[in-house]
Amino acid sequence: MKKVLVIAVVAVIGVVGWRVHARHHAQDRDKNVLLDRLWLDHVPGHEREPFNVLALLSEQHVGVVQNMTAYRGSYELFRFTRDGWKYPQTGDTDRPSIRVRRCSENGMDFCLDITGNSRGVHHYYSRKDWVIDSLAGEQALVDQLSARP
Repeated sequence: MKKVLVIAVVAVIGVVGWRVHARHHAQDRDKNVLLDRLWLDHVPGHEREPFNVLALLSEQHVGVVQNMTAYRGSYELFRFTRDGWKYPQTGDTDRPSIRVRRCSENGMDFCLDITGNSRGVHHYYSRKDWVIDSLAGEQALVDQLSARP
């Protein structure tokens, strides 16, 4: 009877430990979703519809906010640290509060809510496969999305 009780206790501890470990790694993956990903406020319905883009590149510690259509747009680059976002062109600094979560709104996989930012919008979406590895890769993905009919 003692052996069965010990085996049952060990099994329960193993299952609970595995679940805690899996939950911890899922939270780490969700935290890393913010970086190296294309974020849009919406997918444009036609080539002249304006939309907003946000991307933060981990390797360069640089981000970009853009407002654009397929034909025209404006952007601003910023450097980011744990202390905030610094816009080199103007010297302005933002200290945004960011919340990333899994969602299924508007056919997207992730939602991003930002407060305390002076540029861009306060709500963005992304999909699992919208991963970028450089600023050029981000621009290519934006061009591809804005050219959709």
